[in-house]
Amino acid sequence: MPNPLKIATALSRIKGYKDPTTKRIEDWEWKPIEEVTAKLDYPTQVPDYIQGGYGSFMNEQAKRAAKNELNARDLLKAYGITRASVNRGGLSYDTATKAGLKVPRTQELVRPEGAFSEWLGSPLGQQYLKSAERGEINPQALKDIQRKFSPFGMPNQLASDLSWAAQNLPQKSVGLSEKMLSDPSVYRPFSKEMVGIGPAKSGFMASMLGRGDFPTFDARQINLHTRGGGKEAQKYAKRGKGQGGEEAVERLAERQKAMGLELDPSLDPFYQHLTHHAIWDKIGDSQTTHDDVIKAMKNYKQGGLAQMAKGGKTPAWQRAEGKNPEGGLNAKGRASYKAETGGTLKRPQPEGGARRDSFCARMTGMKKKLTSSKTANDPDSRINKALRKWKC
Repeated sequence: MPNPLKIATALSRIKGYKDPTTKRIEDWEWKPIEEVTAKLDYPTQVPDYIQGGYGSFMNEQAKRAAKNELNARDLLKAYGITRASVNRGGLSYDTATKAGLKVPRTQELVRPEGAFSEWLGSPLGQQYLKSAERGEINPQALKDIQRKFSPFGMPNQLASDLSWAAQNLPQKSVGLSEKMLSDPSVYRPFSKEMVGIGPAKSGFMASMLGRGDFPTFDARQINLHTRGGGKEAQKYAKRGKGQGGEEAVERLAERQKAMGLELDPSLDPFYQHLTHHAIWDKIGDSQTTHDDVIKAMKNYKQGGLAQMAKGGKTPAWQRAEGKNPEGGLNAKGRASYKAETGGTLKRPQPEGGARRDSFCARMTGMKKKLTSSKTANDPDSRINKALRKWKC
């Protein structure tokens, strides 16, 4: 039981609060904010582990946005992690890993967003990101996640989401940093373009990109603040082509603002998401660090080229012994690549054909857009050797 001073402080902050008037959800029964506050044991501050953990991460991401450093890979990761979390719950370690997914062993339930974050760091997860950055679908990676993520449910839906992301998000990432720093009237239409991410989840995706002014209205928050549960929430969220969902998120934000949880002033821009995080953990009697999500968003930048084989040894296809001095991989390198990723690399096709045309177009584009002038002008660079090998 909280001490009397804490109770008095929490109640004084919400005294006189009234929910803002809405057009679409006025007949939806919301619990009085006093009841909600009591259920949360009269909170007065965001816990330190959240401020120093996810709060610090969000601050770093916001600084990247201010430097215009957010890119397609950031959006691909944030979107995939968010979609992995939708309509899926935590599983025991044994259940979550029974289809081959590799995650750290823990006594806690394995959260779907955390499990997907770990997959992004696998060789095929990295190959997915590398292909998706170019707007290409990687069938082997999609088959891998379909199989390994099946214990969480809806694996085909996740594969479909990732296919859509590969085909659409590189273009939509143009101006991503600016969108994360923009007025809500700019971010909200942008988030609507993300297939499968409605108003209730747009705040979670935004949090991974350094924006924290939208709370997440997920199952725990729905059950805390309203009566009727998920079916009622879905009914009201669909009203007005999604305007009901937007009104619900805005009402949740006003309630969290009224609670006035104490927070380091430097983290004020992220108050709504960090408060949601604090409430989510309180309801679930847990301490979620999101270390797996943070690791995925801050790392996994090399498209698979920095991944290590089992036992910590770099696979042959990434070492000199697996590379052809004239460009590309030798037989040992191709065999190593197949063993590590499941993919098959065929010999070059310098005589011409569809594979040669595709390779030359892709590699020429990479040389133009992604290669430094020094490497591009070096006749012995691997990209120039590869282009010569294929007679591009």
